[in-house]
Amino acid sequence: MINSIKETYQDFVAFLKHPSEQPDPIQTRKQKAKRLFSLLIIDMAVMVVLVPVIYGIDKLGLVDSENHQITKLMNQYPILFIILLLVVIIPFFEELIFRLYLRFKYNFLAQSILLLSSVTGAQNKSKFKIFLKKFWSINFKPIFYLSAILFGYVHIFNYEYSTTILLLSPILIAPQFVAGLFLGYLRMKYNLVLGFFMHAIHNAVFLMITLIFMMGPFEKLNIKNNDYSIKIEESKIYTGDIISTSSIDSVSFNPTSIKSMIAFLLDKEEMLIESNNKEIVDKKINISFKNYTKDNTHNKEIIMKHLMQVYDFKIERNTRPHQIWELRLQDSLLLAKHQSNTKDSKIITTAPKEIKINNMGLVHLARTLTSSYNQYIVTNIDNNVDYNFKFAKSSFAELKNVLRLEYGLVLQSSEKELEYIHINFPIH
Repeated sequence: MINSIKETYQDFVAFLKHPSEQPDPIQTRKQKAKRLFSLLIIDMAVMVVLVPVIYGIDKLGLVDSENHQITKLMNQYPILFIILLLVVIIPFFEELIFRLYLRFKYNFLAQSILLLSSVTGAQNKSKFKIFLKKFWSINFKPIFYLSAILFGYVHIFNYEYSTTILLLSPILIAPQFVAGLFLGYLRMKYNLVLGFFMHAIHNAVFLMITLIFMMGPFEKLNIKNNDYSIKIEESKIYTGDIISTSSIDSVSFNPTSIKSMIAFLLDKEEMLIESNNKEIVDKKINISFKNYTKDNTHNKEIIMKHLMQVYDFKIERNTRPHQIWELRLQDSLLLAKHQSNTKDSKIITTAPKEIKINNMGLVHLARTLTSSYNQYIVTNIDNNVDYNFKFAKSSFAELKNVLRLEYGLVLQSSEKELEYIHINFPIH
């Protein structure tokens, strides 16, 4: 194995000195597998040197990893979607864009020029083809390195633009530039598919490392006294499911956004919550609260007080007209079929494809549907009865049909003056 790695390294270095379209004379599956595995080992060794440098720059505060596009994706989309996107979809298209054209035969620009030259006659086309191939061969070295540089610099857009980012860009894109050299080498020596495999494995390894570091929530607050306990954690990864439970003396959300938590604590619909800092209010948090006293009337106030202290925000209120949908009872017999006969905890589970509401009343149903469909839904039905609801996540029109046909409930539209909540964070 060591000999294979050494041989691959020597061949790679020799190629970098004189890049060309000359393929490797041995094209067996075994040879390709050896080259791929050996190059991955070399790739990992180089990244072990480069990644800590970038990590150090981040720790010095010169770049903000919270605003990195990958971090934002992980905060917004389920893990499985992120894996599919970063390990399969993006590597596939990046190989097509940045490596396919390195072979003259598949260079779209060169082939288009040749096609246009054919109007002057076959003989002229042949001469022009010889000229182009000679030009391509003579200038292939700068073309090859330029492709790796472009591949690297495309990734600078993962960072939020600033002069500092621009000055540090040669360091920040160094891992992608080096990866571009490895992938270009496989493209020229073997084929595009082998480069895609390496690209996918490279991304998978570093995504796995990132997920390991991000998987554990970061504790922001942990208080326990004779009256209550409260814990607030920031969750870096969006799993796709939001589970909330509440009872007389406890509240638990795992995970939820700060915006959703504020809406819950103020008994407001999430769509009526505005902020001067979307990135903060969209942060995912885990929060758990337990009251040990007999007085449970101030639970939400206690949680809000600590949330405001941790994230340093203030609240303003204003009123504006807004379209609302009123949830009304049409068929009490249909609704009665879904009545809950248990005194278990109230649980709401919101997943990308499904909504489940267990042991809750119609007021909670209206609030959950409001946050899920971005339509303000209210109800005056307060019959102190709990139900179990289950909806496939679909269009709002389909939701109205399901409510009417399965639960005997209808939605009627009107306009009303509503109070908006504005969350103000300090501007630095």
